[in-house]
Amino acid sequence: MQEYKNKLSTALLSDILEDIGYSNQLLPIEIKPNFVEAKIFGRARTMTLKSITEKEDYREVYKGLIFLEQLVPGEILIVANGFADCAFFGELMSTLAKRQGIEGAIIDGVTRDTSETIKMQYPVFARNNYARDIKKKGIVDKTDISVKVGEATICKGDLILGDYDGVIVIPKTVESEVLAKAIKNYSSEQKIKEMINRGASVEELLKEFGEF
Repeated sequence: MQEYKNKLSTALLSDILEDIGYSNQLLPIEIKPNFVEAKIFGRARTMTLKSITEKEDYREVYKGLIFLEQLVPGEILIVANGFADCAFFGELMSTLAKRQGIEGAIIDGVTRDTSETIKMQYPVFARNNYARDIKKKGIVDKTDISVKVGEATICKGDLILGDYDGVIVIPKTVESEVLAKAIKNYSSEQKIKEMINRGASVEELLKEFGEF
């Protein structure tokens, strides 16, 4: 997996998925990483949140910590239907996630403790950051179910790549095809860059590689 992580990018994968008819695999443009160099590649584990009712115990929110503790290295926490003004995931959850070897977290909502997570260099992707905590306002609803973030559907075990240009989902049904094409395209791009640095013209590049 590390080989793929080092070579792949969301831009490269987006082009491939578009070419084979998968045009809704990128998460919304608003979801950004907490630092420029953040990059994650791994398998999705999903969670949803919901607003708390009078009959529910606010401590149900801690199910998120219990679920996080079950994740293993190479997995990514995906939190769908997060809140726009209440933060889920901050320094303490990042500390736990880092201890577990989890690749990173993607929150369809807001997070907090941003300065601390940046200092930790722990990748957290979210729509924004905000100080107000979700405690006593929202709780964990379901885990490991199929979720939708923007136009993209994410299932447990789908491959996820996140970098500064966005977050993209590779469905399991086309995973092998996409990864094979991605490595091939990566190699071609390296050769194109070498030719550019050697002074090759655009005409020469088009003759050698066709579209790029």
